[in-house]
Amino acid sequence: MRKRKHVLGQKPMAHSVGEARRMAEVAREMRAATSLPVNNPSSEASRIIRGWIADGAIGTVRRVHNWSSRPNVPQGIERPKETPPVPQGLDWDLWVGPAPARPYHKIYHPFQWRGWCHFGTGSLGNMGSYSFAGMFKILDLTPPQTVEACCTGHQDASAEALEETYPKASIIHWNFPARDNRPELRVIWYEGGLRPPRPAGLTQEGDHFFRPGEANEGTMAAILPSTDGWRPVREDRPRSRASNFRVL
Repeated sequence: MRKRKHVLGQKPMAHSVGEARRMAEVAREMRAATSLPVNNPSSEASRIIRGWIADGAIGTVRRVHNWSSRPNVPQGIERPKETPPVPQGLDWDLWVGPAPARPYHKIYHPFQWRGWCHFGTGSLGNMGSYSFAGMFKILDLTPPQTVEACCTGHQDASAEALEETYPKASIIHWNFPARDNRPELRVIWYEGGLRPPRPAGLTQEGDHFFRPGEANEGTMAAILPSTDGWRPVREDRPRSRASNFRVL
């Protein structure tokens, strides 16, 4: 961007909110066009969901549940003690980059770097980036006021493991302030096999609920799309325990 070049990046963009803000500052300063190949905000499904919510189809949205099937890499562990040889053709020092130096191990590369704090951003940065991109667009979200988190899988881990890898499972709450005609809103993230309570009446066969997904919970109904926003399903809030589902 400093060389006045436009940038198409890839997630994870950064390791911290501060780093991401700095990138945005430089983009504005240099008038650089930047983008990520995450298409949820511009998808047809996101447009439909935004329209449903704007039209009051599910009432007032006060909570959004977002759950992931991740992690699919080892987490809550310490650095390996083994020091296998570096594979031919891999410049290990270049790959490690500015992270603390360590011997090569396949637990980092390829692919499994996502679960290590010095290289990846865990399940939230890996998969949450998709659903959150659409979520912010659909609900016109601004930065949250507070964030709360709890995790599991680190109880018996050493201090080293706590600093090395992300937890095996976690639940995170973001509380967003009211905006225009929308009241305060809470977004809840689940990972590591944790999920929100299953809606009453949702049939197990053929639904989204056992795959990564999202639920926009309104006062009258809820919308359940997949993580990528595909195949949104609207659930009417029943007066009894039975629920009616229909694909729109």
